[in-house]
Amino acid sequence: MKKTSAVSASHVLGPLLLCVLLPWLATGCSGRTTEPAKGHTYTVRARVDQLPAQGSGLTLTHEPVDNWVGRSGKVEGMSSMSMPFPVAEGVSLEGIQPGDVIEIQLHVDWDANLAVQITGVRELPPDTRLDFRDAKPQP
Repeated sequence: MKKTSAVSASHVLGPLLLCVLLPWLATGCSGRTTEPAKGHTYTVRARVDQLPAQGSGLTLTHEPVDNWVGRSGKVEGMSSMSMPFPVAEGVSLEGIQPGDVIEIQLHVDWDANLAVQITGVRELPPDTRLDFRDAKPQP
């Protein structure tokens, strides 16, 4: 009697499914590609002045943003100042207190309903030195 080799379906289908599904899984299973966010995102260091109260933003004194792009679409720069910033939904301020030194991700999209908002927060060491000065825009 001739000996035949039986290959189980799981040995064939497993690798085949992996090859087919892997690219789909890499795009988040949705089949859609992610479009780049509109606007600009800046990394900005700041000191916390006041936590958000009802309807207000997180008040910060921030370092300058030399490459700030204004509504005109041109690099204008934004000098150091103290101002409130809206905080995007889902961004945690847990553990953040007035006087803390933080780094924020500040997203600006002049065409959005909320043009400027904090999309990320990271606490920095308390001895971090901040540089409060006028902006030096670089065209």
